[in-house]
Amino acid sequence: MDVRFNRTDLIGRIEKIASVKERIHLSNLDGIAFINKLNKSKMDTFIYLDPPYYQKGADLYMNFYSQSDHEKLSKQVHKMDNLWMVSYDNHDFILNLYPEQKKIINQLSQAASNRIGDEILIFSKDLILKDSLAKLNSASLLE
Repeated sequence: MDVRFNRTDLIGRIEKIASVKERIHLSNLDGIAFINKLNKSKMDTFIYLDPPYYQKGADLYMNFYSQSDHEKLSKQVHKMDNLWMVSYDNHDFILNLYPEQKKIINQLSQAASNRIGDEILIFSKDLILKDSLAKLNSASLLE
């Protein structure tokens, strides 16, 4: 394990997550059902959505989204009252679903394929990013 990963760094990350575990809730609900559930609860929370990739979703996942699923998710995301972030593969179709939102393009190394790909991070309008952008090694704000 320490050949591919920095064991000390991983331990530190796990310990940091463990220190706030009471505040973290994971879900495997469909994105639209998840958003509807949170909107009904009126909880003040930050929401991170990681839907299936748009371009290669059918190749990577057993349960992938169709184009209309991505459109429906975008409509629900725009209705959310909470602060949110969505991550996607870099594609014009996705960028056009979120025309008014702040976006960051970030390069990710894909461990399974040993390649580097561009990921788009999309943020709700009220989310403040200035300190976070510096933490990403290869990120830039899209205009």
